[in-house]
Amino acid sequence: MPVKLSRRRERFCQEYIKTNSLAQAARNAGYPDNGHDYASKQGHRLMKSDEVQARLVELARDAVSLTELTPEMVLGGISKIALSGEQEGARVRAWELLGKAHRLFVERSETTVTDNAAALETLIAKLTAENPALGASMAQALGVKQEDSEGHTIQ
Repeated sequence: MPVKLSRRRERFCQEYIKTNSLAQAARNAGYPDNGHDYASKQGHRLMKSDEVQARLVELARDAVSLTELTPEMVLGGISKIALSGEQEGARVRAWELLGKAHRLFVERSETTVTDNAAALETLIAKLTAENPALGASMAQALGVKQEDSEGHTIQ
């Protein structure tokens, strides 16, 4: 059964889970910080409350269950950001991630072969020396020009 707290105490608990800082959680929850480590003292005072301790246990338990995310949960969260995120950059990134998840974008790569031409010619020359017919067939199939012993191109 969820622990019922005032809005400010609930906010303190939520902020403490996020920041792991008593003073920062107290400030973020709206407790005044008028110097002399007041926010830190307020945080320590709140941590003595059984209700606050119980709520922190609940929130920690919920945080652990978040480590058991499913793809559907992730896509649902991204969809929410894409449709109603506060920052335009976050919305654009969310749409990009959704597109990638649904394989709407194709990543292309181009490979240029330059150094392998010499290696291919050497290989065909060796093949031709051992088996002229096979070497000629490979050269023709691969579009590699061959020369005879006098330097004439073999067609």
